[in-house]
Amino acid sequence: MADTYEELLEKGESLFALDQGDEAKPYFQEALALLESILDREALNYGAWAGKGDALAGLDRCDEAIPCFERALELKPGTGDVMSKKGFALQRLGRHEEAVINYDEAIRQKADCYDAWHRRSYSLARLERWKEALSSLDEAIKLRPQSYVALTNRASLLLKTELYDDAIQNCNKAITLKSSYWPAWFYKGLSLAELGRFPEALSAVDEARDKCPTSRGQELIEIMKAREMIVYRSTPWWRRMLSPEF
Repeated sequence: MADTYEELLEKGESLFALDQGDEAKPYFQEALALLESILDREALNYGAWAGKGDALAGLDRCDEAIPCFERALELKPGTGDVMSKKGFALQRLGRHEEAVINYDEAIRQKADCYDAWHRRSYSLARLERWKEALSSLDEAIKLRPQSYVALTNRASLLLKTELYDDAIQNCNKAITLKSSYWPAWFYKGLSLAELGRFPEALSAVDEARDKCPTSRGQELIEIMKAREMIVYRSTPWWRRMLSPEF
């Protein structure tokens, strides 16, 4: 029996969450075709409009997804999950202030919406609203204490705000939950470097390099750049330059 659009979206979103966007796209494309067929017959189908938004967002067509989410919200106002998805589409288009507004509304409608709290932190960080971003991640982690992604994102914010020991602690928690998650090793390495713990920093960054999929070319480049900088900063010349006696 053929998959329903809900099953296709679930398969696509599962792959998308694993950073396998290319593998997810055929599922989103097939779901989109089914949803358009449904909407041709049932123009007031709330679930189909929301699903079409999901499919389009999965295909990186976020500008087309937003009107679908808006139509779904017109048919069923106050749906926190759909408001959160609209916020994510806006976020992916770089429209962070609008994204935060939508996440805030999603949270008002559904206070336990993990995705809204988690993704809201990213847009707040891009707006350099660091304290609010950390607070948003704290709420996400309360809802899902085992979320190694949220813990790692929290570590990245703590690194940005120069709270290096706390950042390392969050990375360690994330690594305990999923040792293969390379971003946790990466931010741990950067935080250790800021504390002058260069051998440990290099070891952590090397773990990030080894665990990062080869398909993530740009991320691998960033990891190698970070490694080069840590090696440079660990040299006696660099340390003497930072010393008051230099």
